[in-house]
Amino acid sequence: MQVELSSIPYIVGALCYLILAVRLLLLPRDAQTATANKFLALLFGLFFWTEVDEFLDAGAFGYTDSEFHDNILLLSELLFGPLTYLYIANMVSRNTLLDNLKHFLPLVVMSLLAALLYSFLAKSQADEILEPVFILLYLATLLGYVAMSLNELKQYVGGSRALFSNLSQHNLSWARAWIFFMLFLALYVFVDAAYQWIFRTDTDFINIHYVICAVAALLLMWPDSANQIAITQEAVEEVPEQTHDTSLEPVFDSVRSMLIEQRLFLKNGLTLSDLSDAVGFSNNDVSAAINCFGGVCFYDYINEFRVEASMELLVKYPGRSIIDIAMDSGFNSKSAFYNAFNKQVKQTPSDYRKSKVIAS
Repeated sequence: MQVELSSIPYIVGALCYLILAVRLLLLPRDAQTATANKFLALLFGLFFWTEVDEFLDAGAFGYTDSEFHDNILLLSELLFGPLTYLYIANMVSRNTLLDNLKHFLPLVVMSLLAALLYSFLAKSQADEILEPVFILLYLATLLGYVAMSLNELKQYVGGSRALFSNLSQHNLSWARAWIFFMLFLALYVFVDAAYQWIFRTDTDFINIHYVICAVAALLLMWPDSANQIAITQEAVEEVPEQTHDTSLEPVFDSVRSMLIEQRLFLKNGLTLSDLSDAVGFSNNDVSAAINCFGGVCFYDYINEFRVEASMELLVKYPGRSIIDIAMDSGFNSKSAFYNAFNKQVKQTPSDYRKSKVIAS
């Protein structure tokens, strides 16, 4: 019944993954986001299962698991890559059931192969064949789906920046970190397998389960990681390329006039649709006009107006806090404000304020 101190991180990590999974399932979301969240919750559920198993394997509560259980758990690891991809892909577009199910094929193929070999060969012979096949398939799914996930993430980020001026629920910054964690797992599996093949002994230079648990704790603390919302495929497809079209100049003039006169950029949650409705043009025309004559996407263009407004306020009210000025200028967070301000002014807000005070 004794619990080893070294096994405590396993159960802590397992609880973190369980909280992450349950939180995703309980949050009220639109149908597309809810579908994506289910795949992510399933992924976190698999990591929860993995870490609970590791905790029990360490001798906690005198538990001994079966070989069948270990094999099922091992096979489930073939879903790490596909489930990561399915989450991001469904955040970009509403996939059909068949589109989603086909990504479970690596698991099905490996399961059928294992069943076939164990039926006709001795266990030792089957294991000898299955081990390298599993490692290669595991690496292929992780690396392949990492590349596919990065491509989908690029579409999501581009679509979000073209549609929204507030990216707190449309950034998936944590997902990029998770994708590179998947890449790290693939590298670890390759190095571990190569080490065992060369030296005929297990590696002991890193406990991968401690890393997995640390990632769980990090995700739990990551701001807005559970609050991301899907965008539609139609919205992504409507993002225009930056081409020079003189017919869009009146659209751009209307947009710029509306932003200056009505100061719409001060609205924290301003979207492309809001601006399009205000000027009476389509989303596609407004987005294309901004790209063409503004030279940037909707998100960056709105932030240019917000930064200019904040520059005035920083000088006009030297005693006001920077976060208050950021919020009054239309930004939704201090980090978004600092990033936009540094990008446009090449100074921090504090340094800019000091330079103007000294100059006056």
